[in-house]
Amino acid sequence: MSPLKQMVFLSAVSLLAYSCGNENSASSGTASDTAKKSAMDTLSGAPANTVADYKFHNIIANMPSPLELIDLLGKSHAAFDNNLVNPPGNESKYLTSCRKALNFGIYSMDLGYLASNEQYTDIQKFFTVSRSLAKALDAGESFDKVVSSRIRNYSENRDTILKVVDEFYAEVDNYLRSNDRLLAATEMLTGAWVETQYILLSTLAGAERNSATEPLYKKIGEQRFHLNNLCDLLKSYSSDKEFLSVIKGVSSLRDAYGAAGNADKAAVEKLLHAVSSVRNTITQ
Repeated sequence: MSPLKQMVFLSAVSLLAYSCGNENSASSGTASDTAKKSAMDTLSGAPANTVADYKFHNIIANMPSPLELIDLLGKSHAAFDNNLVNPPGNESKYLTSCRKALNFGIYSMDLGYLASNEQYTDIQKFFTVSRSLAKALDAGESFDKVVSSRIRNYSENRDTILKVVDEFYAEVDNYLRSNDRLLAATEMLTGAWVETQYILLSTLAGAERNSATEPLYKKIGEQRFHLNNLCDLLKSYSSDKEFLSVIKGVSSLRDAYGAAGNADKAAVEKLLHAVSSVRNTITQ
C-alpha cells in the first residue's frame, strides 16, 4: 500500500471508526443485507447509543474513505486551489467539543488535499492546527509522541510528509480506540464528508461532463447511498442542540443528491451551493 493510500486509510474518518470501543460490532463489511436487517431487528429495543454504535460501524464498513475522492482528484490532474481549504486561523473560533471535532474532520481532508498537491509550507500550518484540535480532543499526547520532535526538522519531501501524517493518525487512532467517543467520531465523519464534497464540487464547478471529468461526476452520484446512511446515523444525535443545525443541513442535502444521479454542470452548481451552506455552518 502506497504512503498516500495508507494516509487515506488512516484519515480522521477511519481514525475514529473503532474509537467507539466495541470490536465485536454487529456491522461487517461482508454482511449480507439479510444479516444486517436481522441485527437491526435485534437492536430495535436496545439503548440509543447501542443502535448508534451499530449504525456508525455499518457506515464505516460500507463507505470508502472520503480522502479517496481527494486522491482521485489528484490523479485526474485537477488544478489545485488553495482557497478551498479552511484557513488555519479559523481554528481559534472553535471553542466547543462539537465544533472542534467537526473541524478536525474538515482539516483532516484539507491536510490530505494539501499533501497530495505537495503544498509544503501550508501543510506545516495544518499540522499545527491538527495538534491543537487533537489536544482539545484529549489526543494531544498521542500526536506529540509521533510528530513533535520531527516537525522541527520538517523536510519538504512528499514521502516524508505522508509518513508523518500516516504515523500521526495511527497513533491517535490507537489512543482513541480505548475511549467511548462515538459522538465525536460522528462529528468528525460529518465534517470530513462535507469537506470532501465541497472540494470535489468546487473542482468540478463550471466543467462540462465529458470523458475527462466523467470519473469525478460518477462519484457525485455514488454519494446518494452514503449520504442516506450518514443521515440515518445522524438521527441518533438529533437531541444534541449544538450538533442539530449541522444535522439538519446535511439531511437537507438528501433531495439534492437524489436528483443528481445523472449530474451535469448545472446540477453541480446547485449541489455546490447547498454543500457550501452546510460547510459554512461548520467552519464559520
